[in-house]
Amino acid sequence: MRVETGPIRTRPPRGRTWLLIAGIAIFAGVLTVYIADLANHLSALGQMRDLVVYRAGGLITRHASPPGNYNHSAGLYSWHGKYRVSFTYAPIAAIIFAGGSLLSWLALRWVMTIISLAALLLSVWLTFGALGYPSRRVRAGAALLVAAAALVTEPIQQNLALGQINLLLMLLVVMDLTRPRPRWWNGIGIGLAAGIKLVPLIFIPYLLLTGRFRQAAVAAGTFAATIGIGYAVLPGASARYWWDGLFLNANRITFMGTRGNQSLRGMMTRFIGSVNGAGGAWLAVAITVAVVGLVAAAALYRAGQPVPGMLACALTGLLVSPLSWDHHWVWVAPGLAYLGHRAARARGRARLAWWPGVVALFAVFAAFPQFWSHKAALVPAGWIWYSPTRYYAYGDNPAYNEYHWNLVQTLAGDAYVLAGLLALGVLVAAAVRGRRPLRPALARARAKMPRLS
Repeated sequence: MRVETGPIRTRPPRGRTWLLIAGIAIFAGVLTVYIADLANHLSALGQMRDLVVYRAGGLITRHASPPGNYNHSAGLYSWHGKYRVSFTYAPIAAIIFAGGSLLSWLALRWVMTIISLAALLLSVWLTFGALGYPSRRVRAGAALLVAAAALVTEPIQQNLALGQINLLLMLLVVMDLTRPRPRWWNGIGIGLAAGIKLVPLIFIPYLLLTGRFRQAAVAAGTFAATIGIGYAVLPGASARYWWDGLFLNANRITFMGTRGNQSLRGMMTRFIGSVNGAGGAWLAVAITVAVVGLVAAAALYRAGQPVPGMLACALTGLLVSPLSWDHHWVWVAPGLAYLGHRAARARGRARLAWWPGVVALFAVFAAFPQFWSHKAALVPAGWIWYSPTRYYAYGDNPAYNEYHWNLVQTLAGDAYVLAGLLALGVLVAAAVRGRRPLRPALARARAKMPRLS
């Protein structure tokens, strides 16, 4: 009798196949609708104003003349484009975009859009991997479904419309934190992301609190290397940015209370009615939120919940940063992945709590036509766009719209901050609750251990 010794091949369950097919179909459909809407409102959605700034930085690094006002003798941070926009990132960002500036403007826009969509999909894919999805079909189907939902949110659409880099920076962080077997290079992504945009620095103390000292050292070393490369290639710009403290002056970029600043600093500035007057109160609140958020994030990780720990740290960074634009909140994508995972795995009455959470998170960040506006009724936006703002405002002025919101405008205009505080509160509660079951379990495990006489 012949015995088969090779691996037994079985067909995957139909549920896995249908989930993958549904994910592909829904993501393709949402992407098609988005592109069609983009084509119809190209002037409003497709200008990629921030990509213009990145390209200008790359041109200056290559000693080419960018469009707009530029003083060659004054360096990178003297350039001003349309609406007085200027280069605000660290010099390493301009060095990286020197390569991108070699492309034509049309090619650069397409490349940025494609890699941003890929970063969204890969970030969600890695998140589901960290949640323990072994089947590639299930994981791919779930990632496509969540990416489709995320593509309908305002932060993601703003990233694509502006040509922003937040999806790429999020991917660098997620790749570092979701790898099942850490390698020596883990931490490079966080360090590079922090070198470009300072907010990801929040993940270095998170690594320290979770005992990943080597990864924290790699991240800190990479961050230091980005500064060194900046000084080597753009010494004048680096000295102005780091030594002269330009990176500390967020108010030079825009009005700190502008509607787009969805951070505690922005919300408190709007509430108090003064940029300088809100500084002291914001600093006290930010320090408290940073400590509580980081401790909770570390506790979640140590309790065997790395994804909630990562999300708690990311939320903490978004809230305490002096300037968190609406398009910085791309972490809504892994947030939807986590809530969707818990809702799908829940049984009985627990589903009544998780599915409304998924719907609520999506509703807060969703992009939809501006039904309140006659000029831009069909251009997709979010709740925060309901509240009036003073576009491209700088400094401080008691007449700014944000200082005169009513209650409904305040709730809409601070929607991301309020949702972030609520979500962080839930994660903090989960961290506190998650420590309690460990103590009895640890006591039982110790009782079963053999005693050495």
